[in-house]
Amino acid sequence: MNQQEINEVVEKCVQYLALDMVTLSDGFYYQSLPLCVIDAVFSPGAKYESVKKVIKTYCERFNLQTYRNTKPGPPAAKETQQSLKQFLDIMCRFDEEELANTIFDNRRPAVARGISSSVLRVAVVVSFAELLYKHDINYLQDVQAHRDDDDLIEELENLPGLTRNVAIAYFFMLAGEEDFIKADRRVRNFLRHCISRECTPEEAQNGLTDVVAVLRLAYPKLNCRLLDHTIWKYDRERAHAPQYW
Repeated sequence: MNQQEINEVVEKCVQYLALDMVTLSDGFYYQSLPLCVIDAVFSPGAKYESVKKVIKTYCERFNLQTYRNTKPGPPAAKETQQSLKQFLDIMCRFDEEELANTIFDNRRPAVARGISSSVLRVAVVVSFAELLYKHDINYLQDVQAHRDDDDLIEELENLPGLTRNVAIAYFFMLAGEEDFIKADRRVRNFLRHCISRECTPEEAQNGLTDVVAVLRLAYPKLNCRLLDHTIWKYDRERAHAPQYW
């Protein structure tokens, strides 16, 4: 986005988003890292209620705490989290059909470039977790050191339905990183209404990063993750309204 477009987005954010009262929902405070993986894989293109159902089903199946007790706050102590190793030890006891039908109760396929894959999302969840563990990521506290790990991100991008600026960025956001944007259809729809043209996911990530830099002059506590979530909520609320603004 050029400077004029950035200024137009800034103006709309100030006018319509109540930036002095921004908060994150419970999903940004998961107790354990595997829940961030599950959410990130099942969210793209899905209604969020269905994603919450998958998380609830998994946690109830294994009697796991879904959200940490301190919101906002740092990740829970490692000894109270389910580690990725523990998660993978459970996953290897079931085949793909059992995972889909019993453990997650969801048979949604991965979607790559708008086309449904033959690979189920439950299989992508397991592959995602395996790649993280291969890169020495086991707990929420381990993620920050790998936020700029290009080798990891490129490997994740090879999984069906995962893109750098949507599912992968969203995973890092769920795991606590504040400088990412999930450039999904809601965020890009908001931007389209602001600047009267479509944005690519990469443009949305870079453009909103610049927007946050401007907005921080008046709202010093704002970050990319907070702005992203606030935009997402605004677009969802306006989806069936007669007028967007």
